[in-house]
Amino acid sequence: MPQNKQPAKRRTYNTRLIRQHHSYTAQEVADRFGLHKNAVLNWVKQGLTTIDGKRPLLIHGSDLIAFLNGRQTERKKPCKPDEFYCCKCRHPRPVWERVLDLTQLKPGQWLARGLCAVCSTRMQRIYRGHNLPEMQSRFVVQTVNGEHISESFNPLVMRDLTQGD
Repeated sequence: MPQNKQPAKRRTYNTRLIRQHHSYTAQEVADRFGLHKNAVLNWVKQGLTTIDGKRPLLIHGSDLIAFLNGRQTERKKPCKPDEFYCCKCRHPRPVWERVLDLTQLKPGQWLARGLCAVCSTRMQRIYRGHNLPEMQSRFVVQTVNGEHISESFNPLVMRDLTQGD
């Protein structure tokens, strides 16, 4: 049976590689996910149940699936409607001064961009078109896609780049 190797520092594992009604040793689980055997033994210490607790440790497939899915859902941090996920802070954060730039991706879909209120990192989120009036009441919309270049207040856009300084 060919083993599917994955990068070692992965925190999200494909649970479809595990057969639900099959039992695995710690080494088999490690080989399946491209990990060291000690990583799987650490999972046992963290709460992954074994079949009988005796050596060799046998792990039931359904227990392994439940354990990995539980770890992955535990890490999720849903955003409120007025928050964006900041990749630097690794938490949902409000937008600085509630100021957004909107770009229309396709009809009915908008890309909202703003800055993190904590660390000033750029953040973005996709909104549906029917939420546009709600967004405009919740945020201060600075620019909207579709305006002409002469209507822009950005001095870099207004500058003639063919002339030298």
